[in-house]
Amino acid sequence: MQSLVYYPLERREPKTLVVIVPGNPGVSFFYLPLMQELVRRHGRRHEVRCLSHAGHFLPSRNKDQAFTLQEQLAHKAAYVQQRLQAEPTLQLVLIGHSIGSYVVLDMARRFRHHIAKLVFMQPTIMHMALSRKGKQMMPLFHHYERAVALVAAVEYLVPLSLRQWIVRRVVGGDTSELLQLASLSLVHASVMRNVLKMAANEMEEVTELDGDLLAKVEQKVLFVYSPVDEWVPAEFVQEYQLRFPNAQHRVVPQAHAFMMEANGTHDMAAHISHWIAEVLDGKQPSEMDAVVA
Repeated sequence: MQSLVYYPLERREPKTLVVIVPGNPGVSFFYLPLMQELVRRHGRRHEVRCLSHAGHFLPSRNKDQAFTLQEQLAHKAAYVQQRLQAEPTLQLVLIGHSIGSYVVLDMARRFRHHIAKLVFMQPTIMHMALSRKGKQMMPLFHHYERAVALVAAVEYLVPLSLRQWIVRRVVGGDTSELLQLASLSLVHASVMRNVLKMAANEMEEVTELDGDLLAKVEQKVLFVYSPVDEWVPAEFVQEYQLRFPNAQHRVVPQAHAFMMEANGTHDMAAHISHWIAEVLDGKQPSEMDAVVA
């Protein structure tokens, strides 16, 4: 399994594992700045790990296999199960972005008694196909092999230096080199097949919200939304706030790909840090943290 990790430099009890699950594309390097920000704020007391989605990075490790959404769920669950078998008292802080929140919710179902905190960043956990972006992207997802063929042609015909220039133009010259390289890694036919196949599955399978499960864990949940998020419309946000008043609800100004925007990682990390400090540092949330932004 391809992942990025900060190992702890000191031993703390109870031992905590912080797991970040990406959105789609599921390349962990997009979330390295968030990992760095959390480590900066809390020190290296506990392990912080981001799990890439299978086939979304270094696909040759998986023999260029294309994975379904259900296989991605099983992929993450198998990793956590392995860790819990080795350390039965391990407590989990699970942080998901976009479809990663759906994965985190599935992990909460499987490992509920080990959950210390849950964070849903711009969560796509219900009716994705009904969102504005879902409706726009549906034709692409239904015929994704055409897009894969186009990427394969670019990969074969366009020199790497020109691909780098195109990516820089698309994501913006002010975007960090790390995020530019993460974006460049998507110009790969096998990676794009995995990204789009998973997205097509999301449109079909992410429908009804598992409200019963969320109600059981809502006191451990932080939702973070954006008013300009085309994947999580305002009516979904209102439903989450009404149905789960015991969860925490926050807002960031950045769009869905928050890490690609100015101050996006900083703003997101600030909300997450306040919420998980109780677990990582033994600090109780301040009064400010109880206010809906």
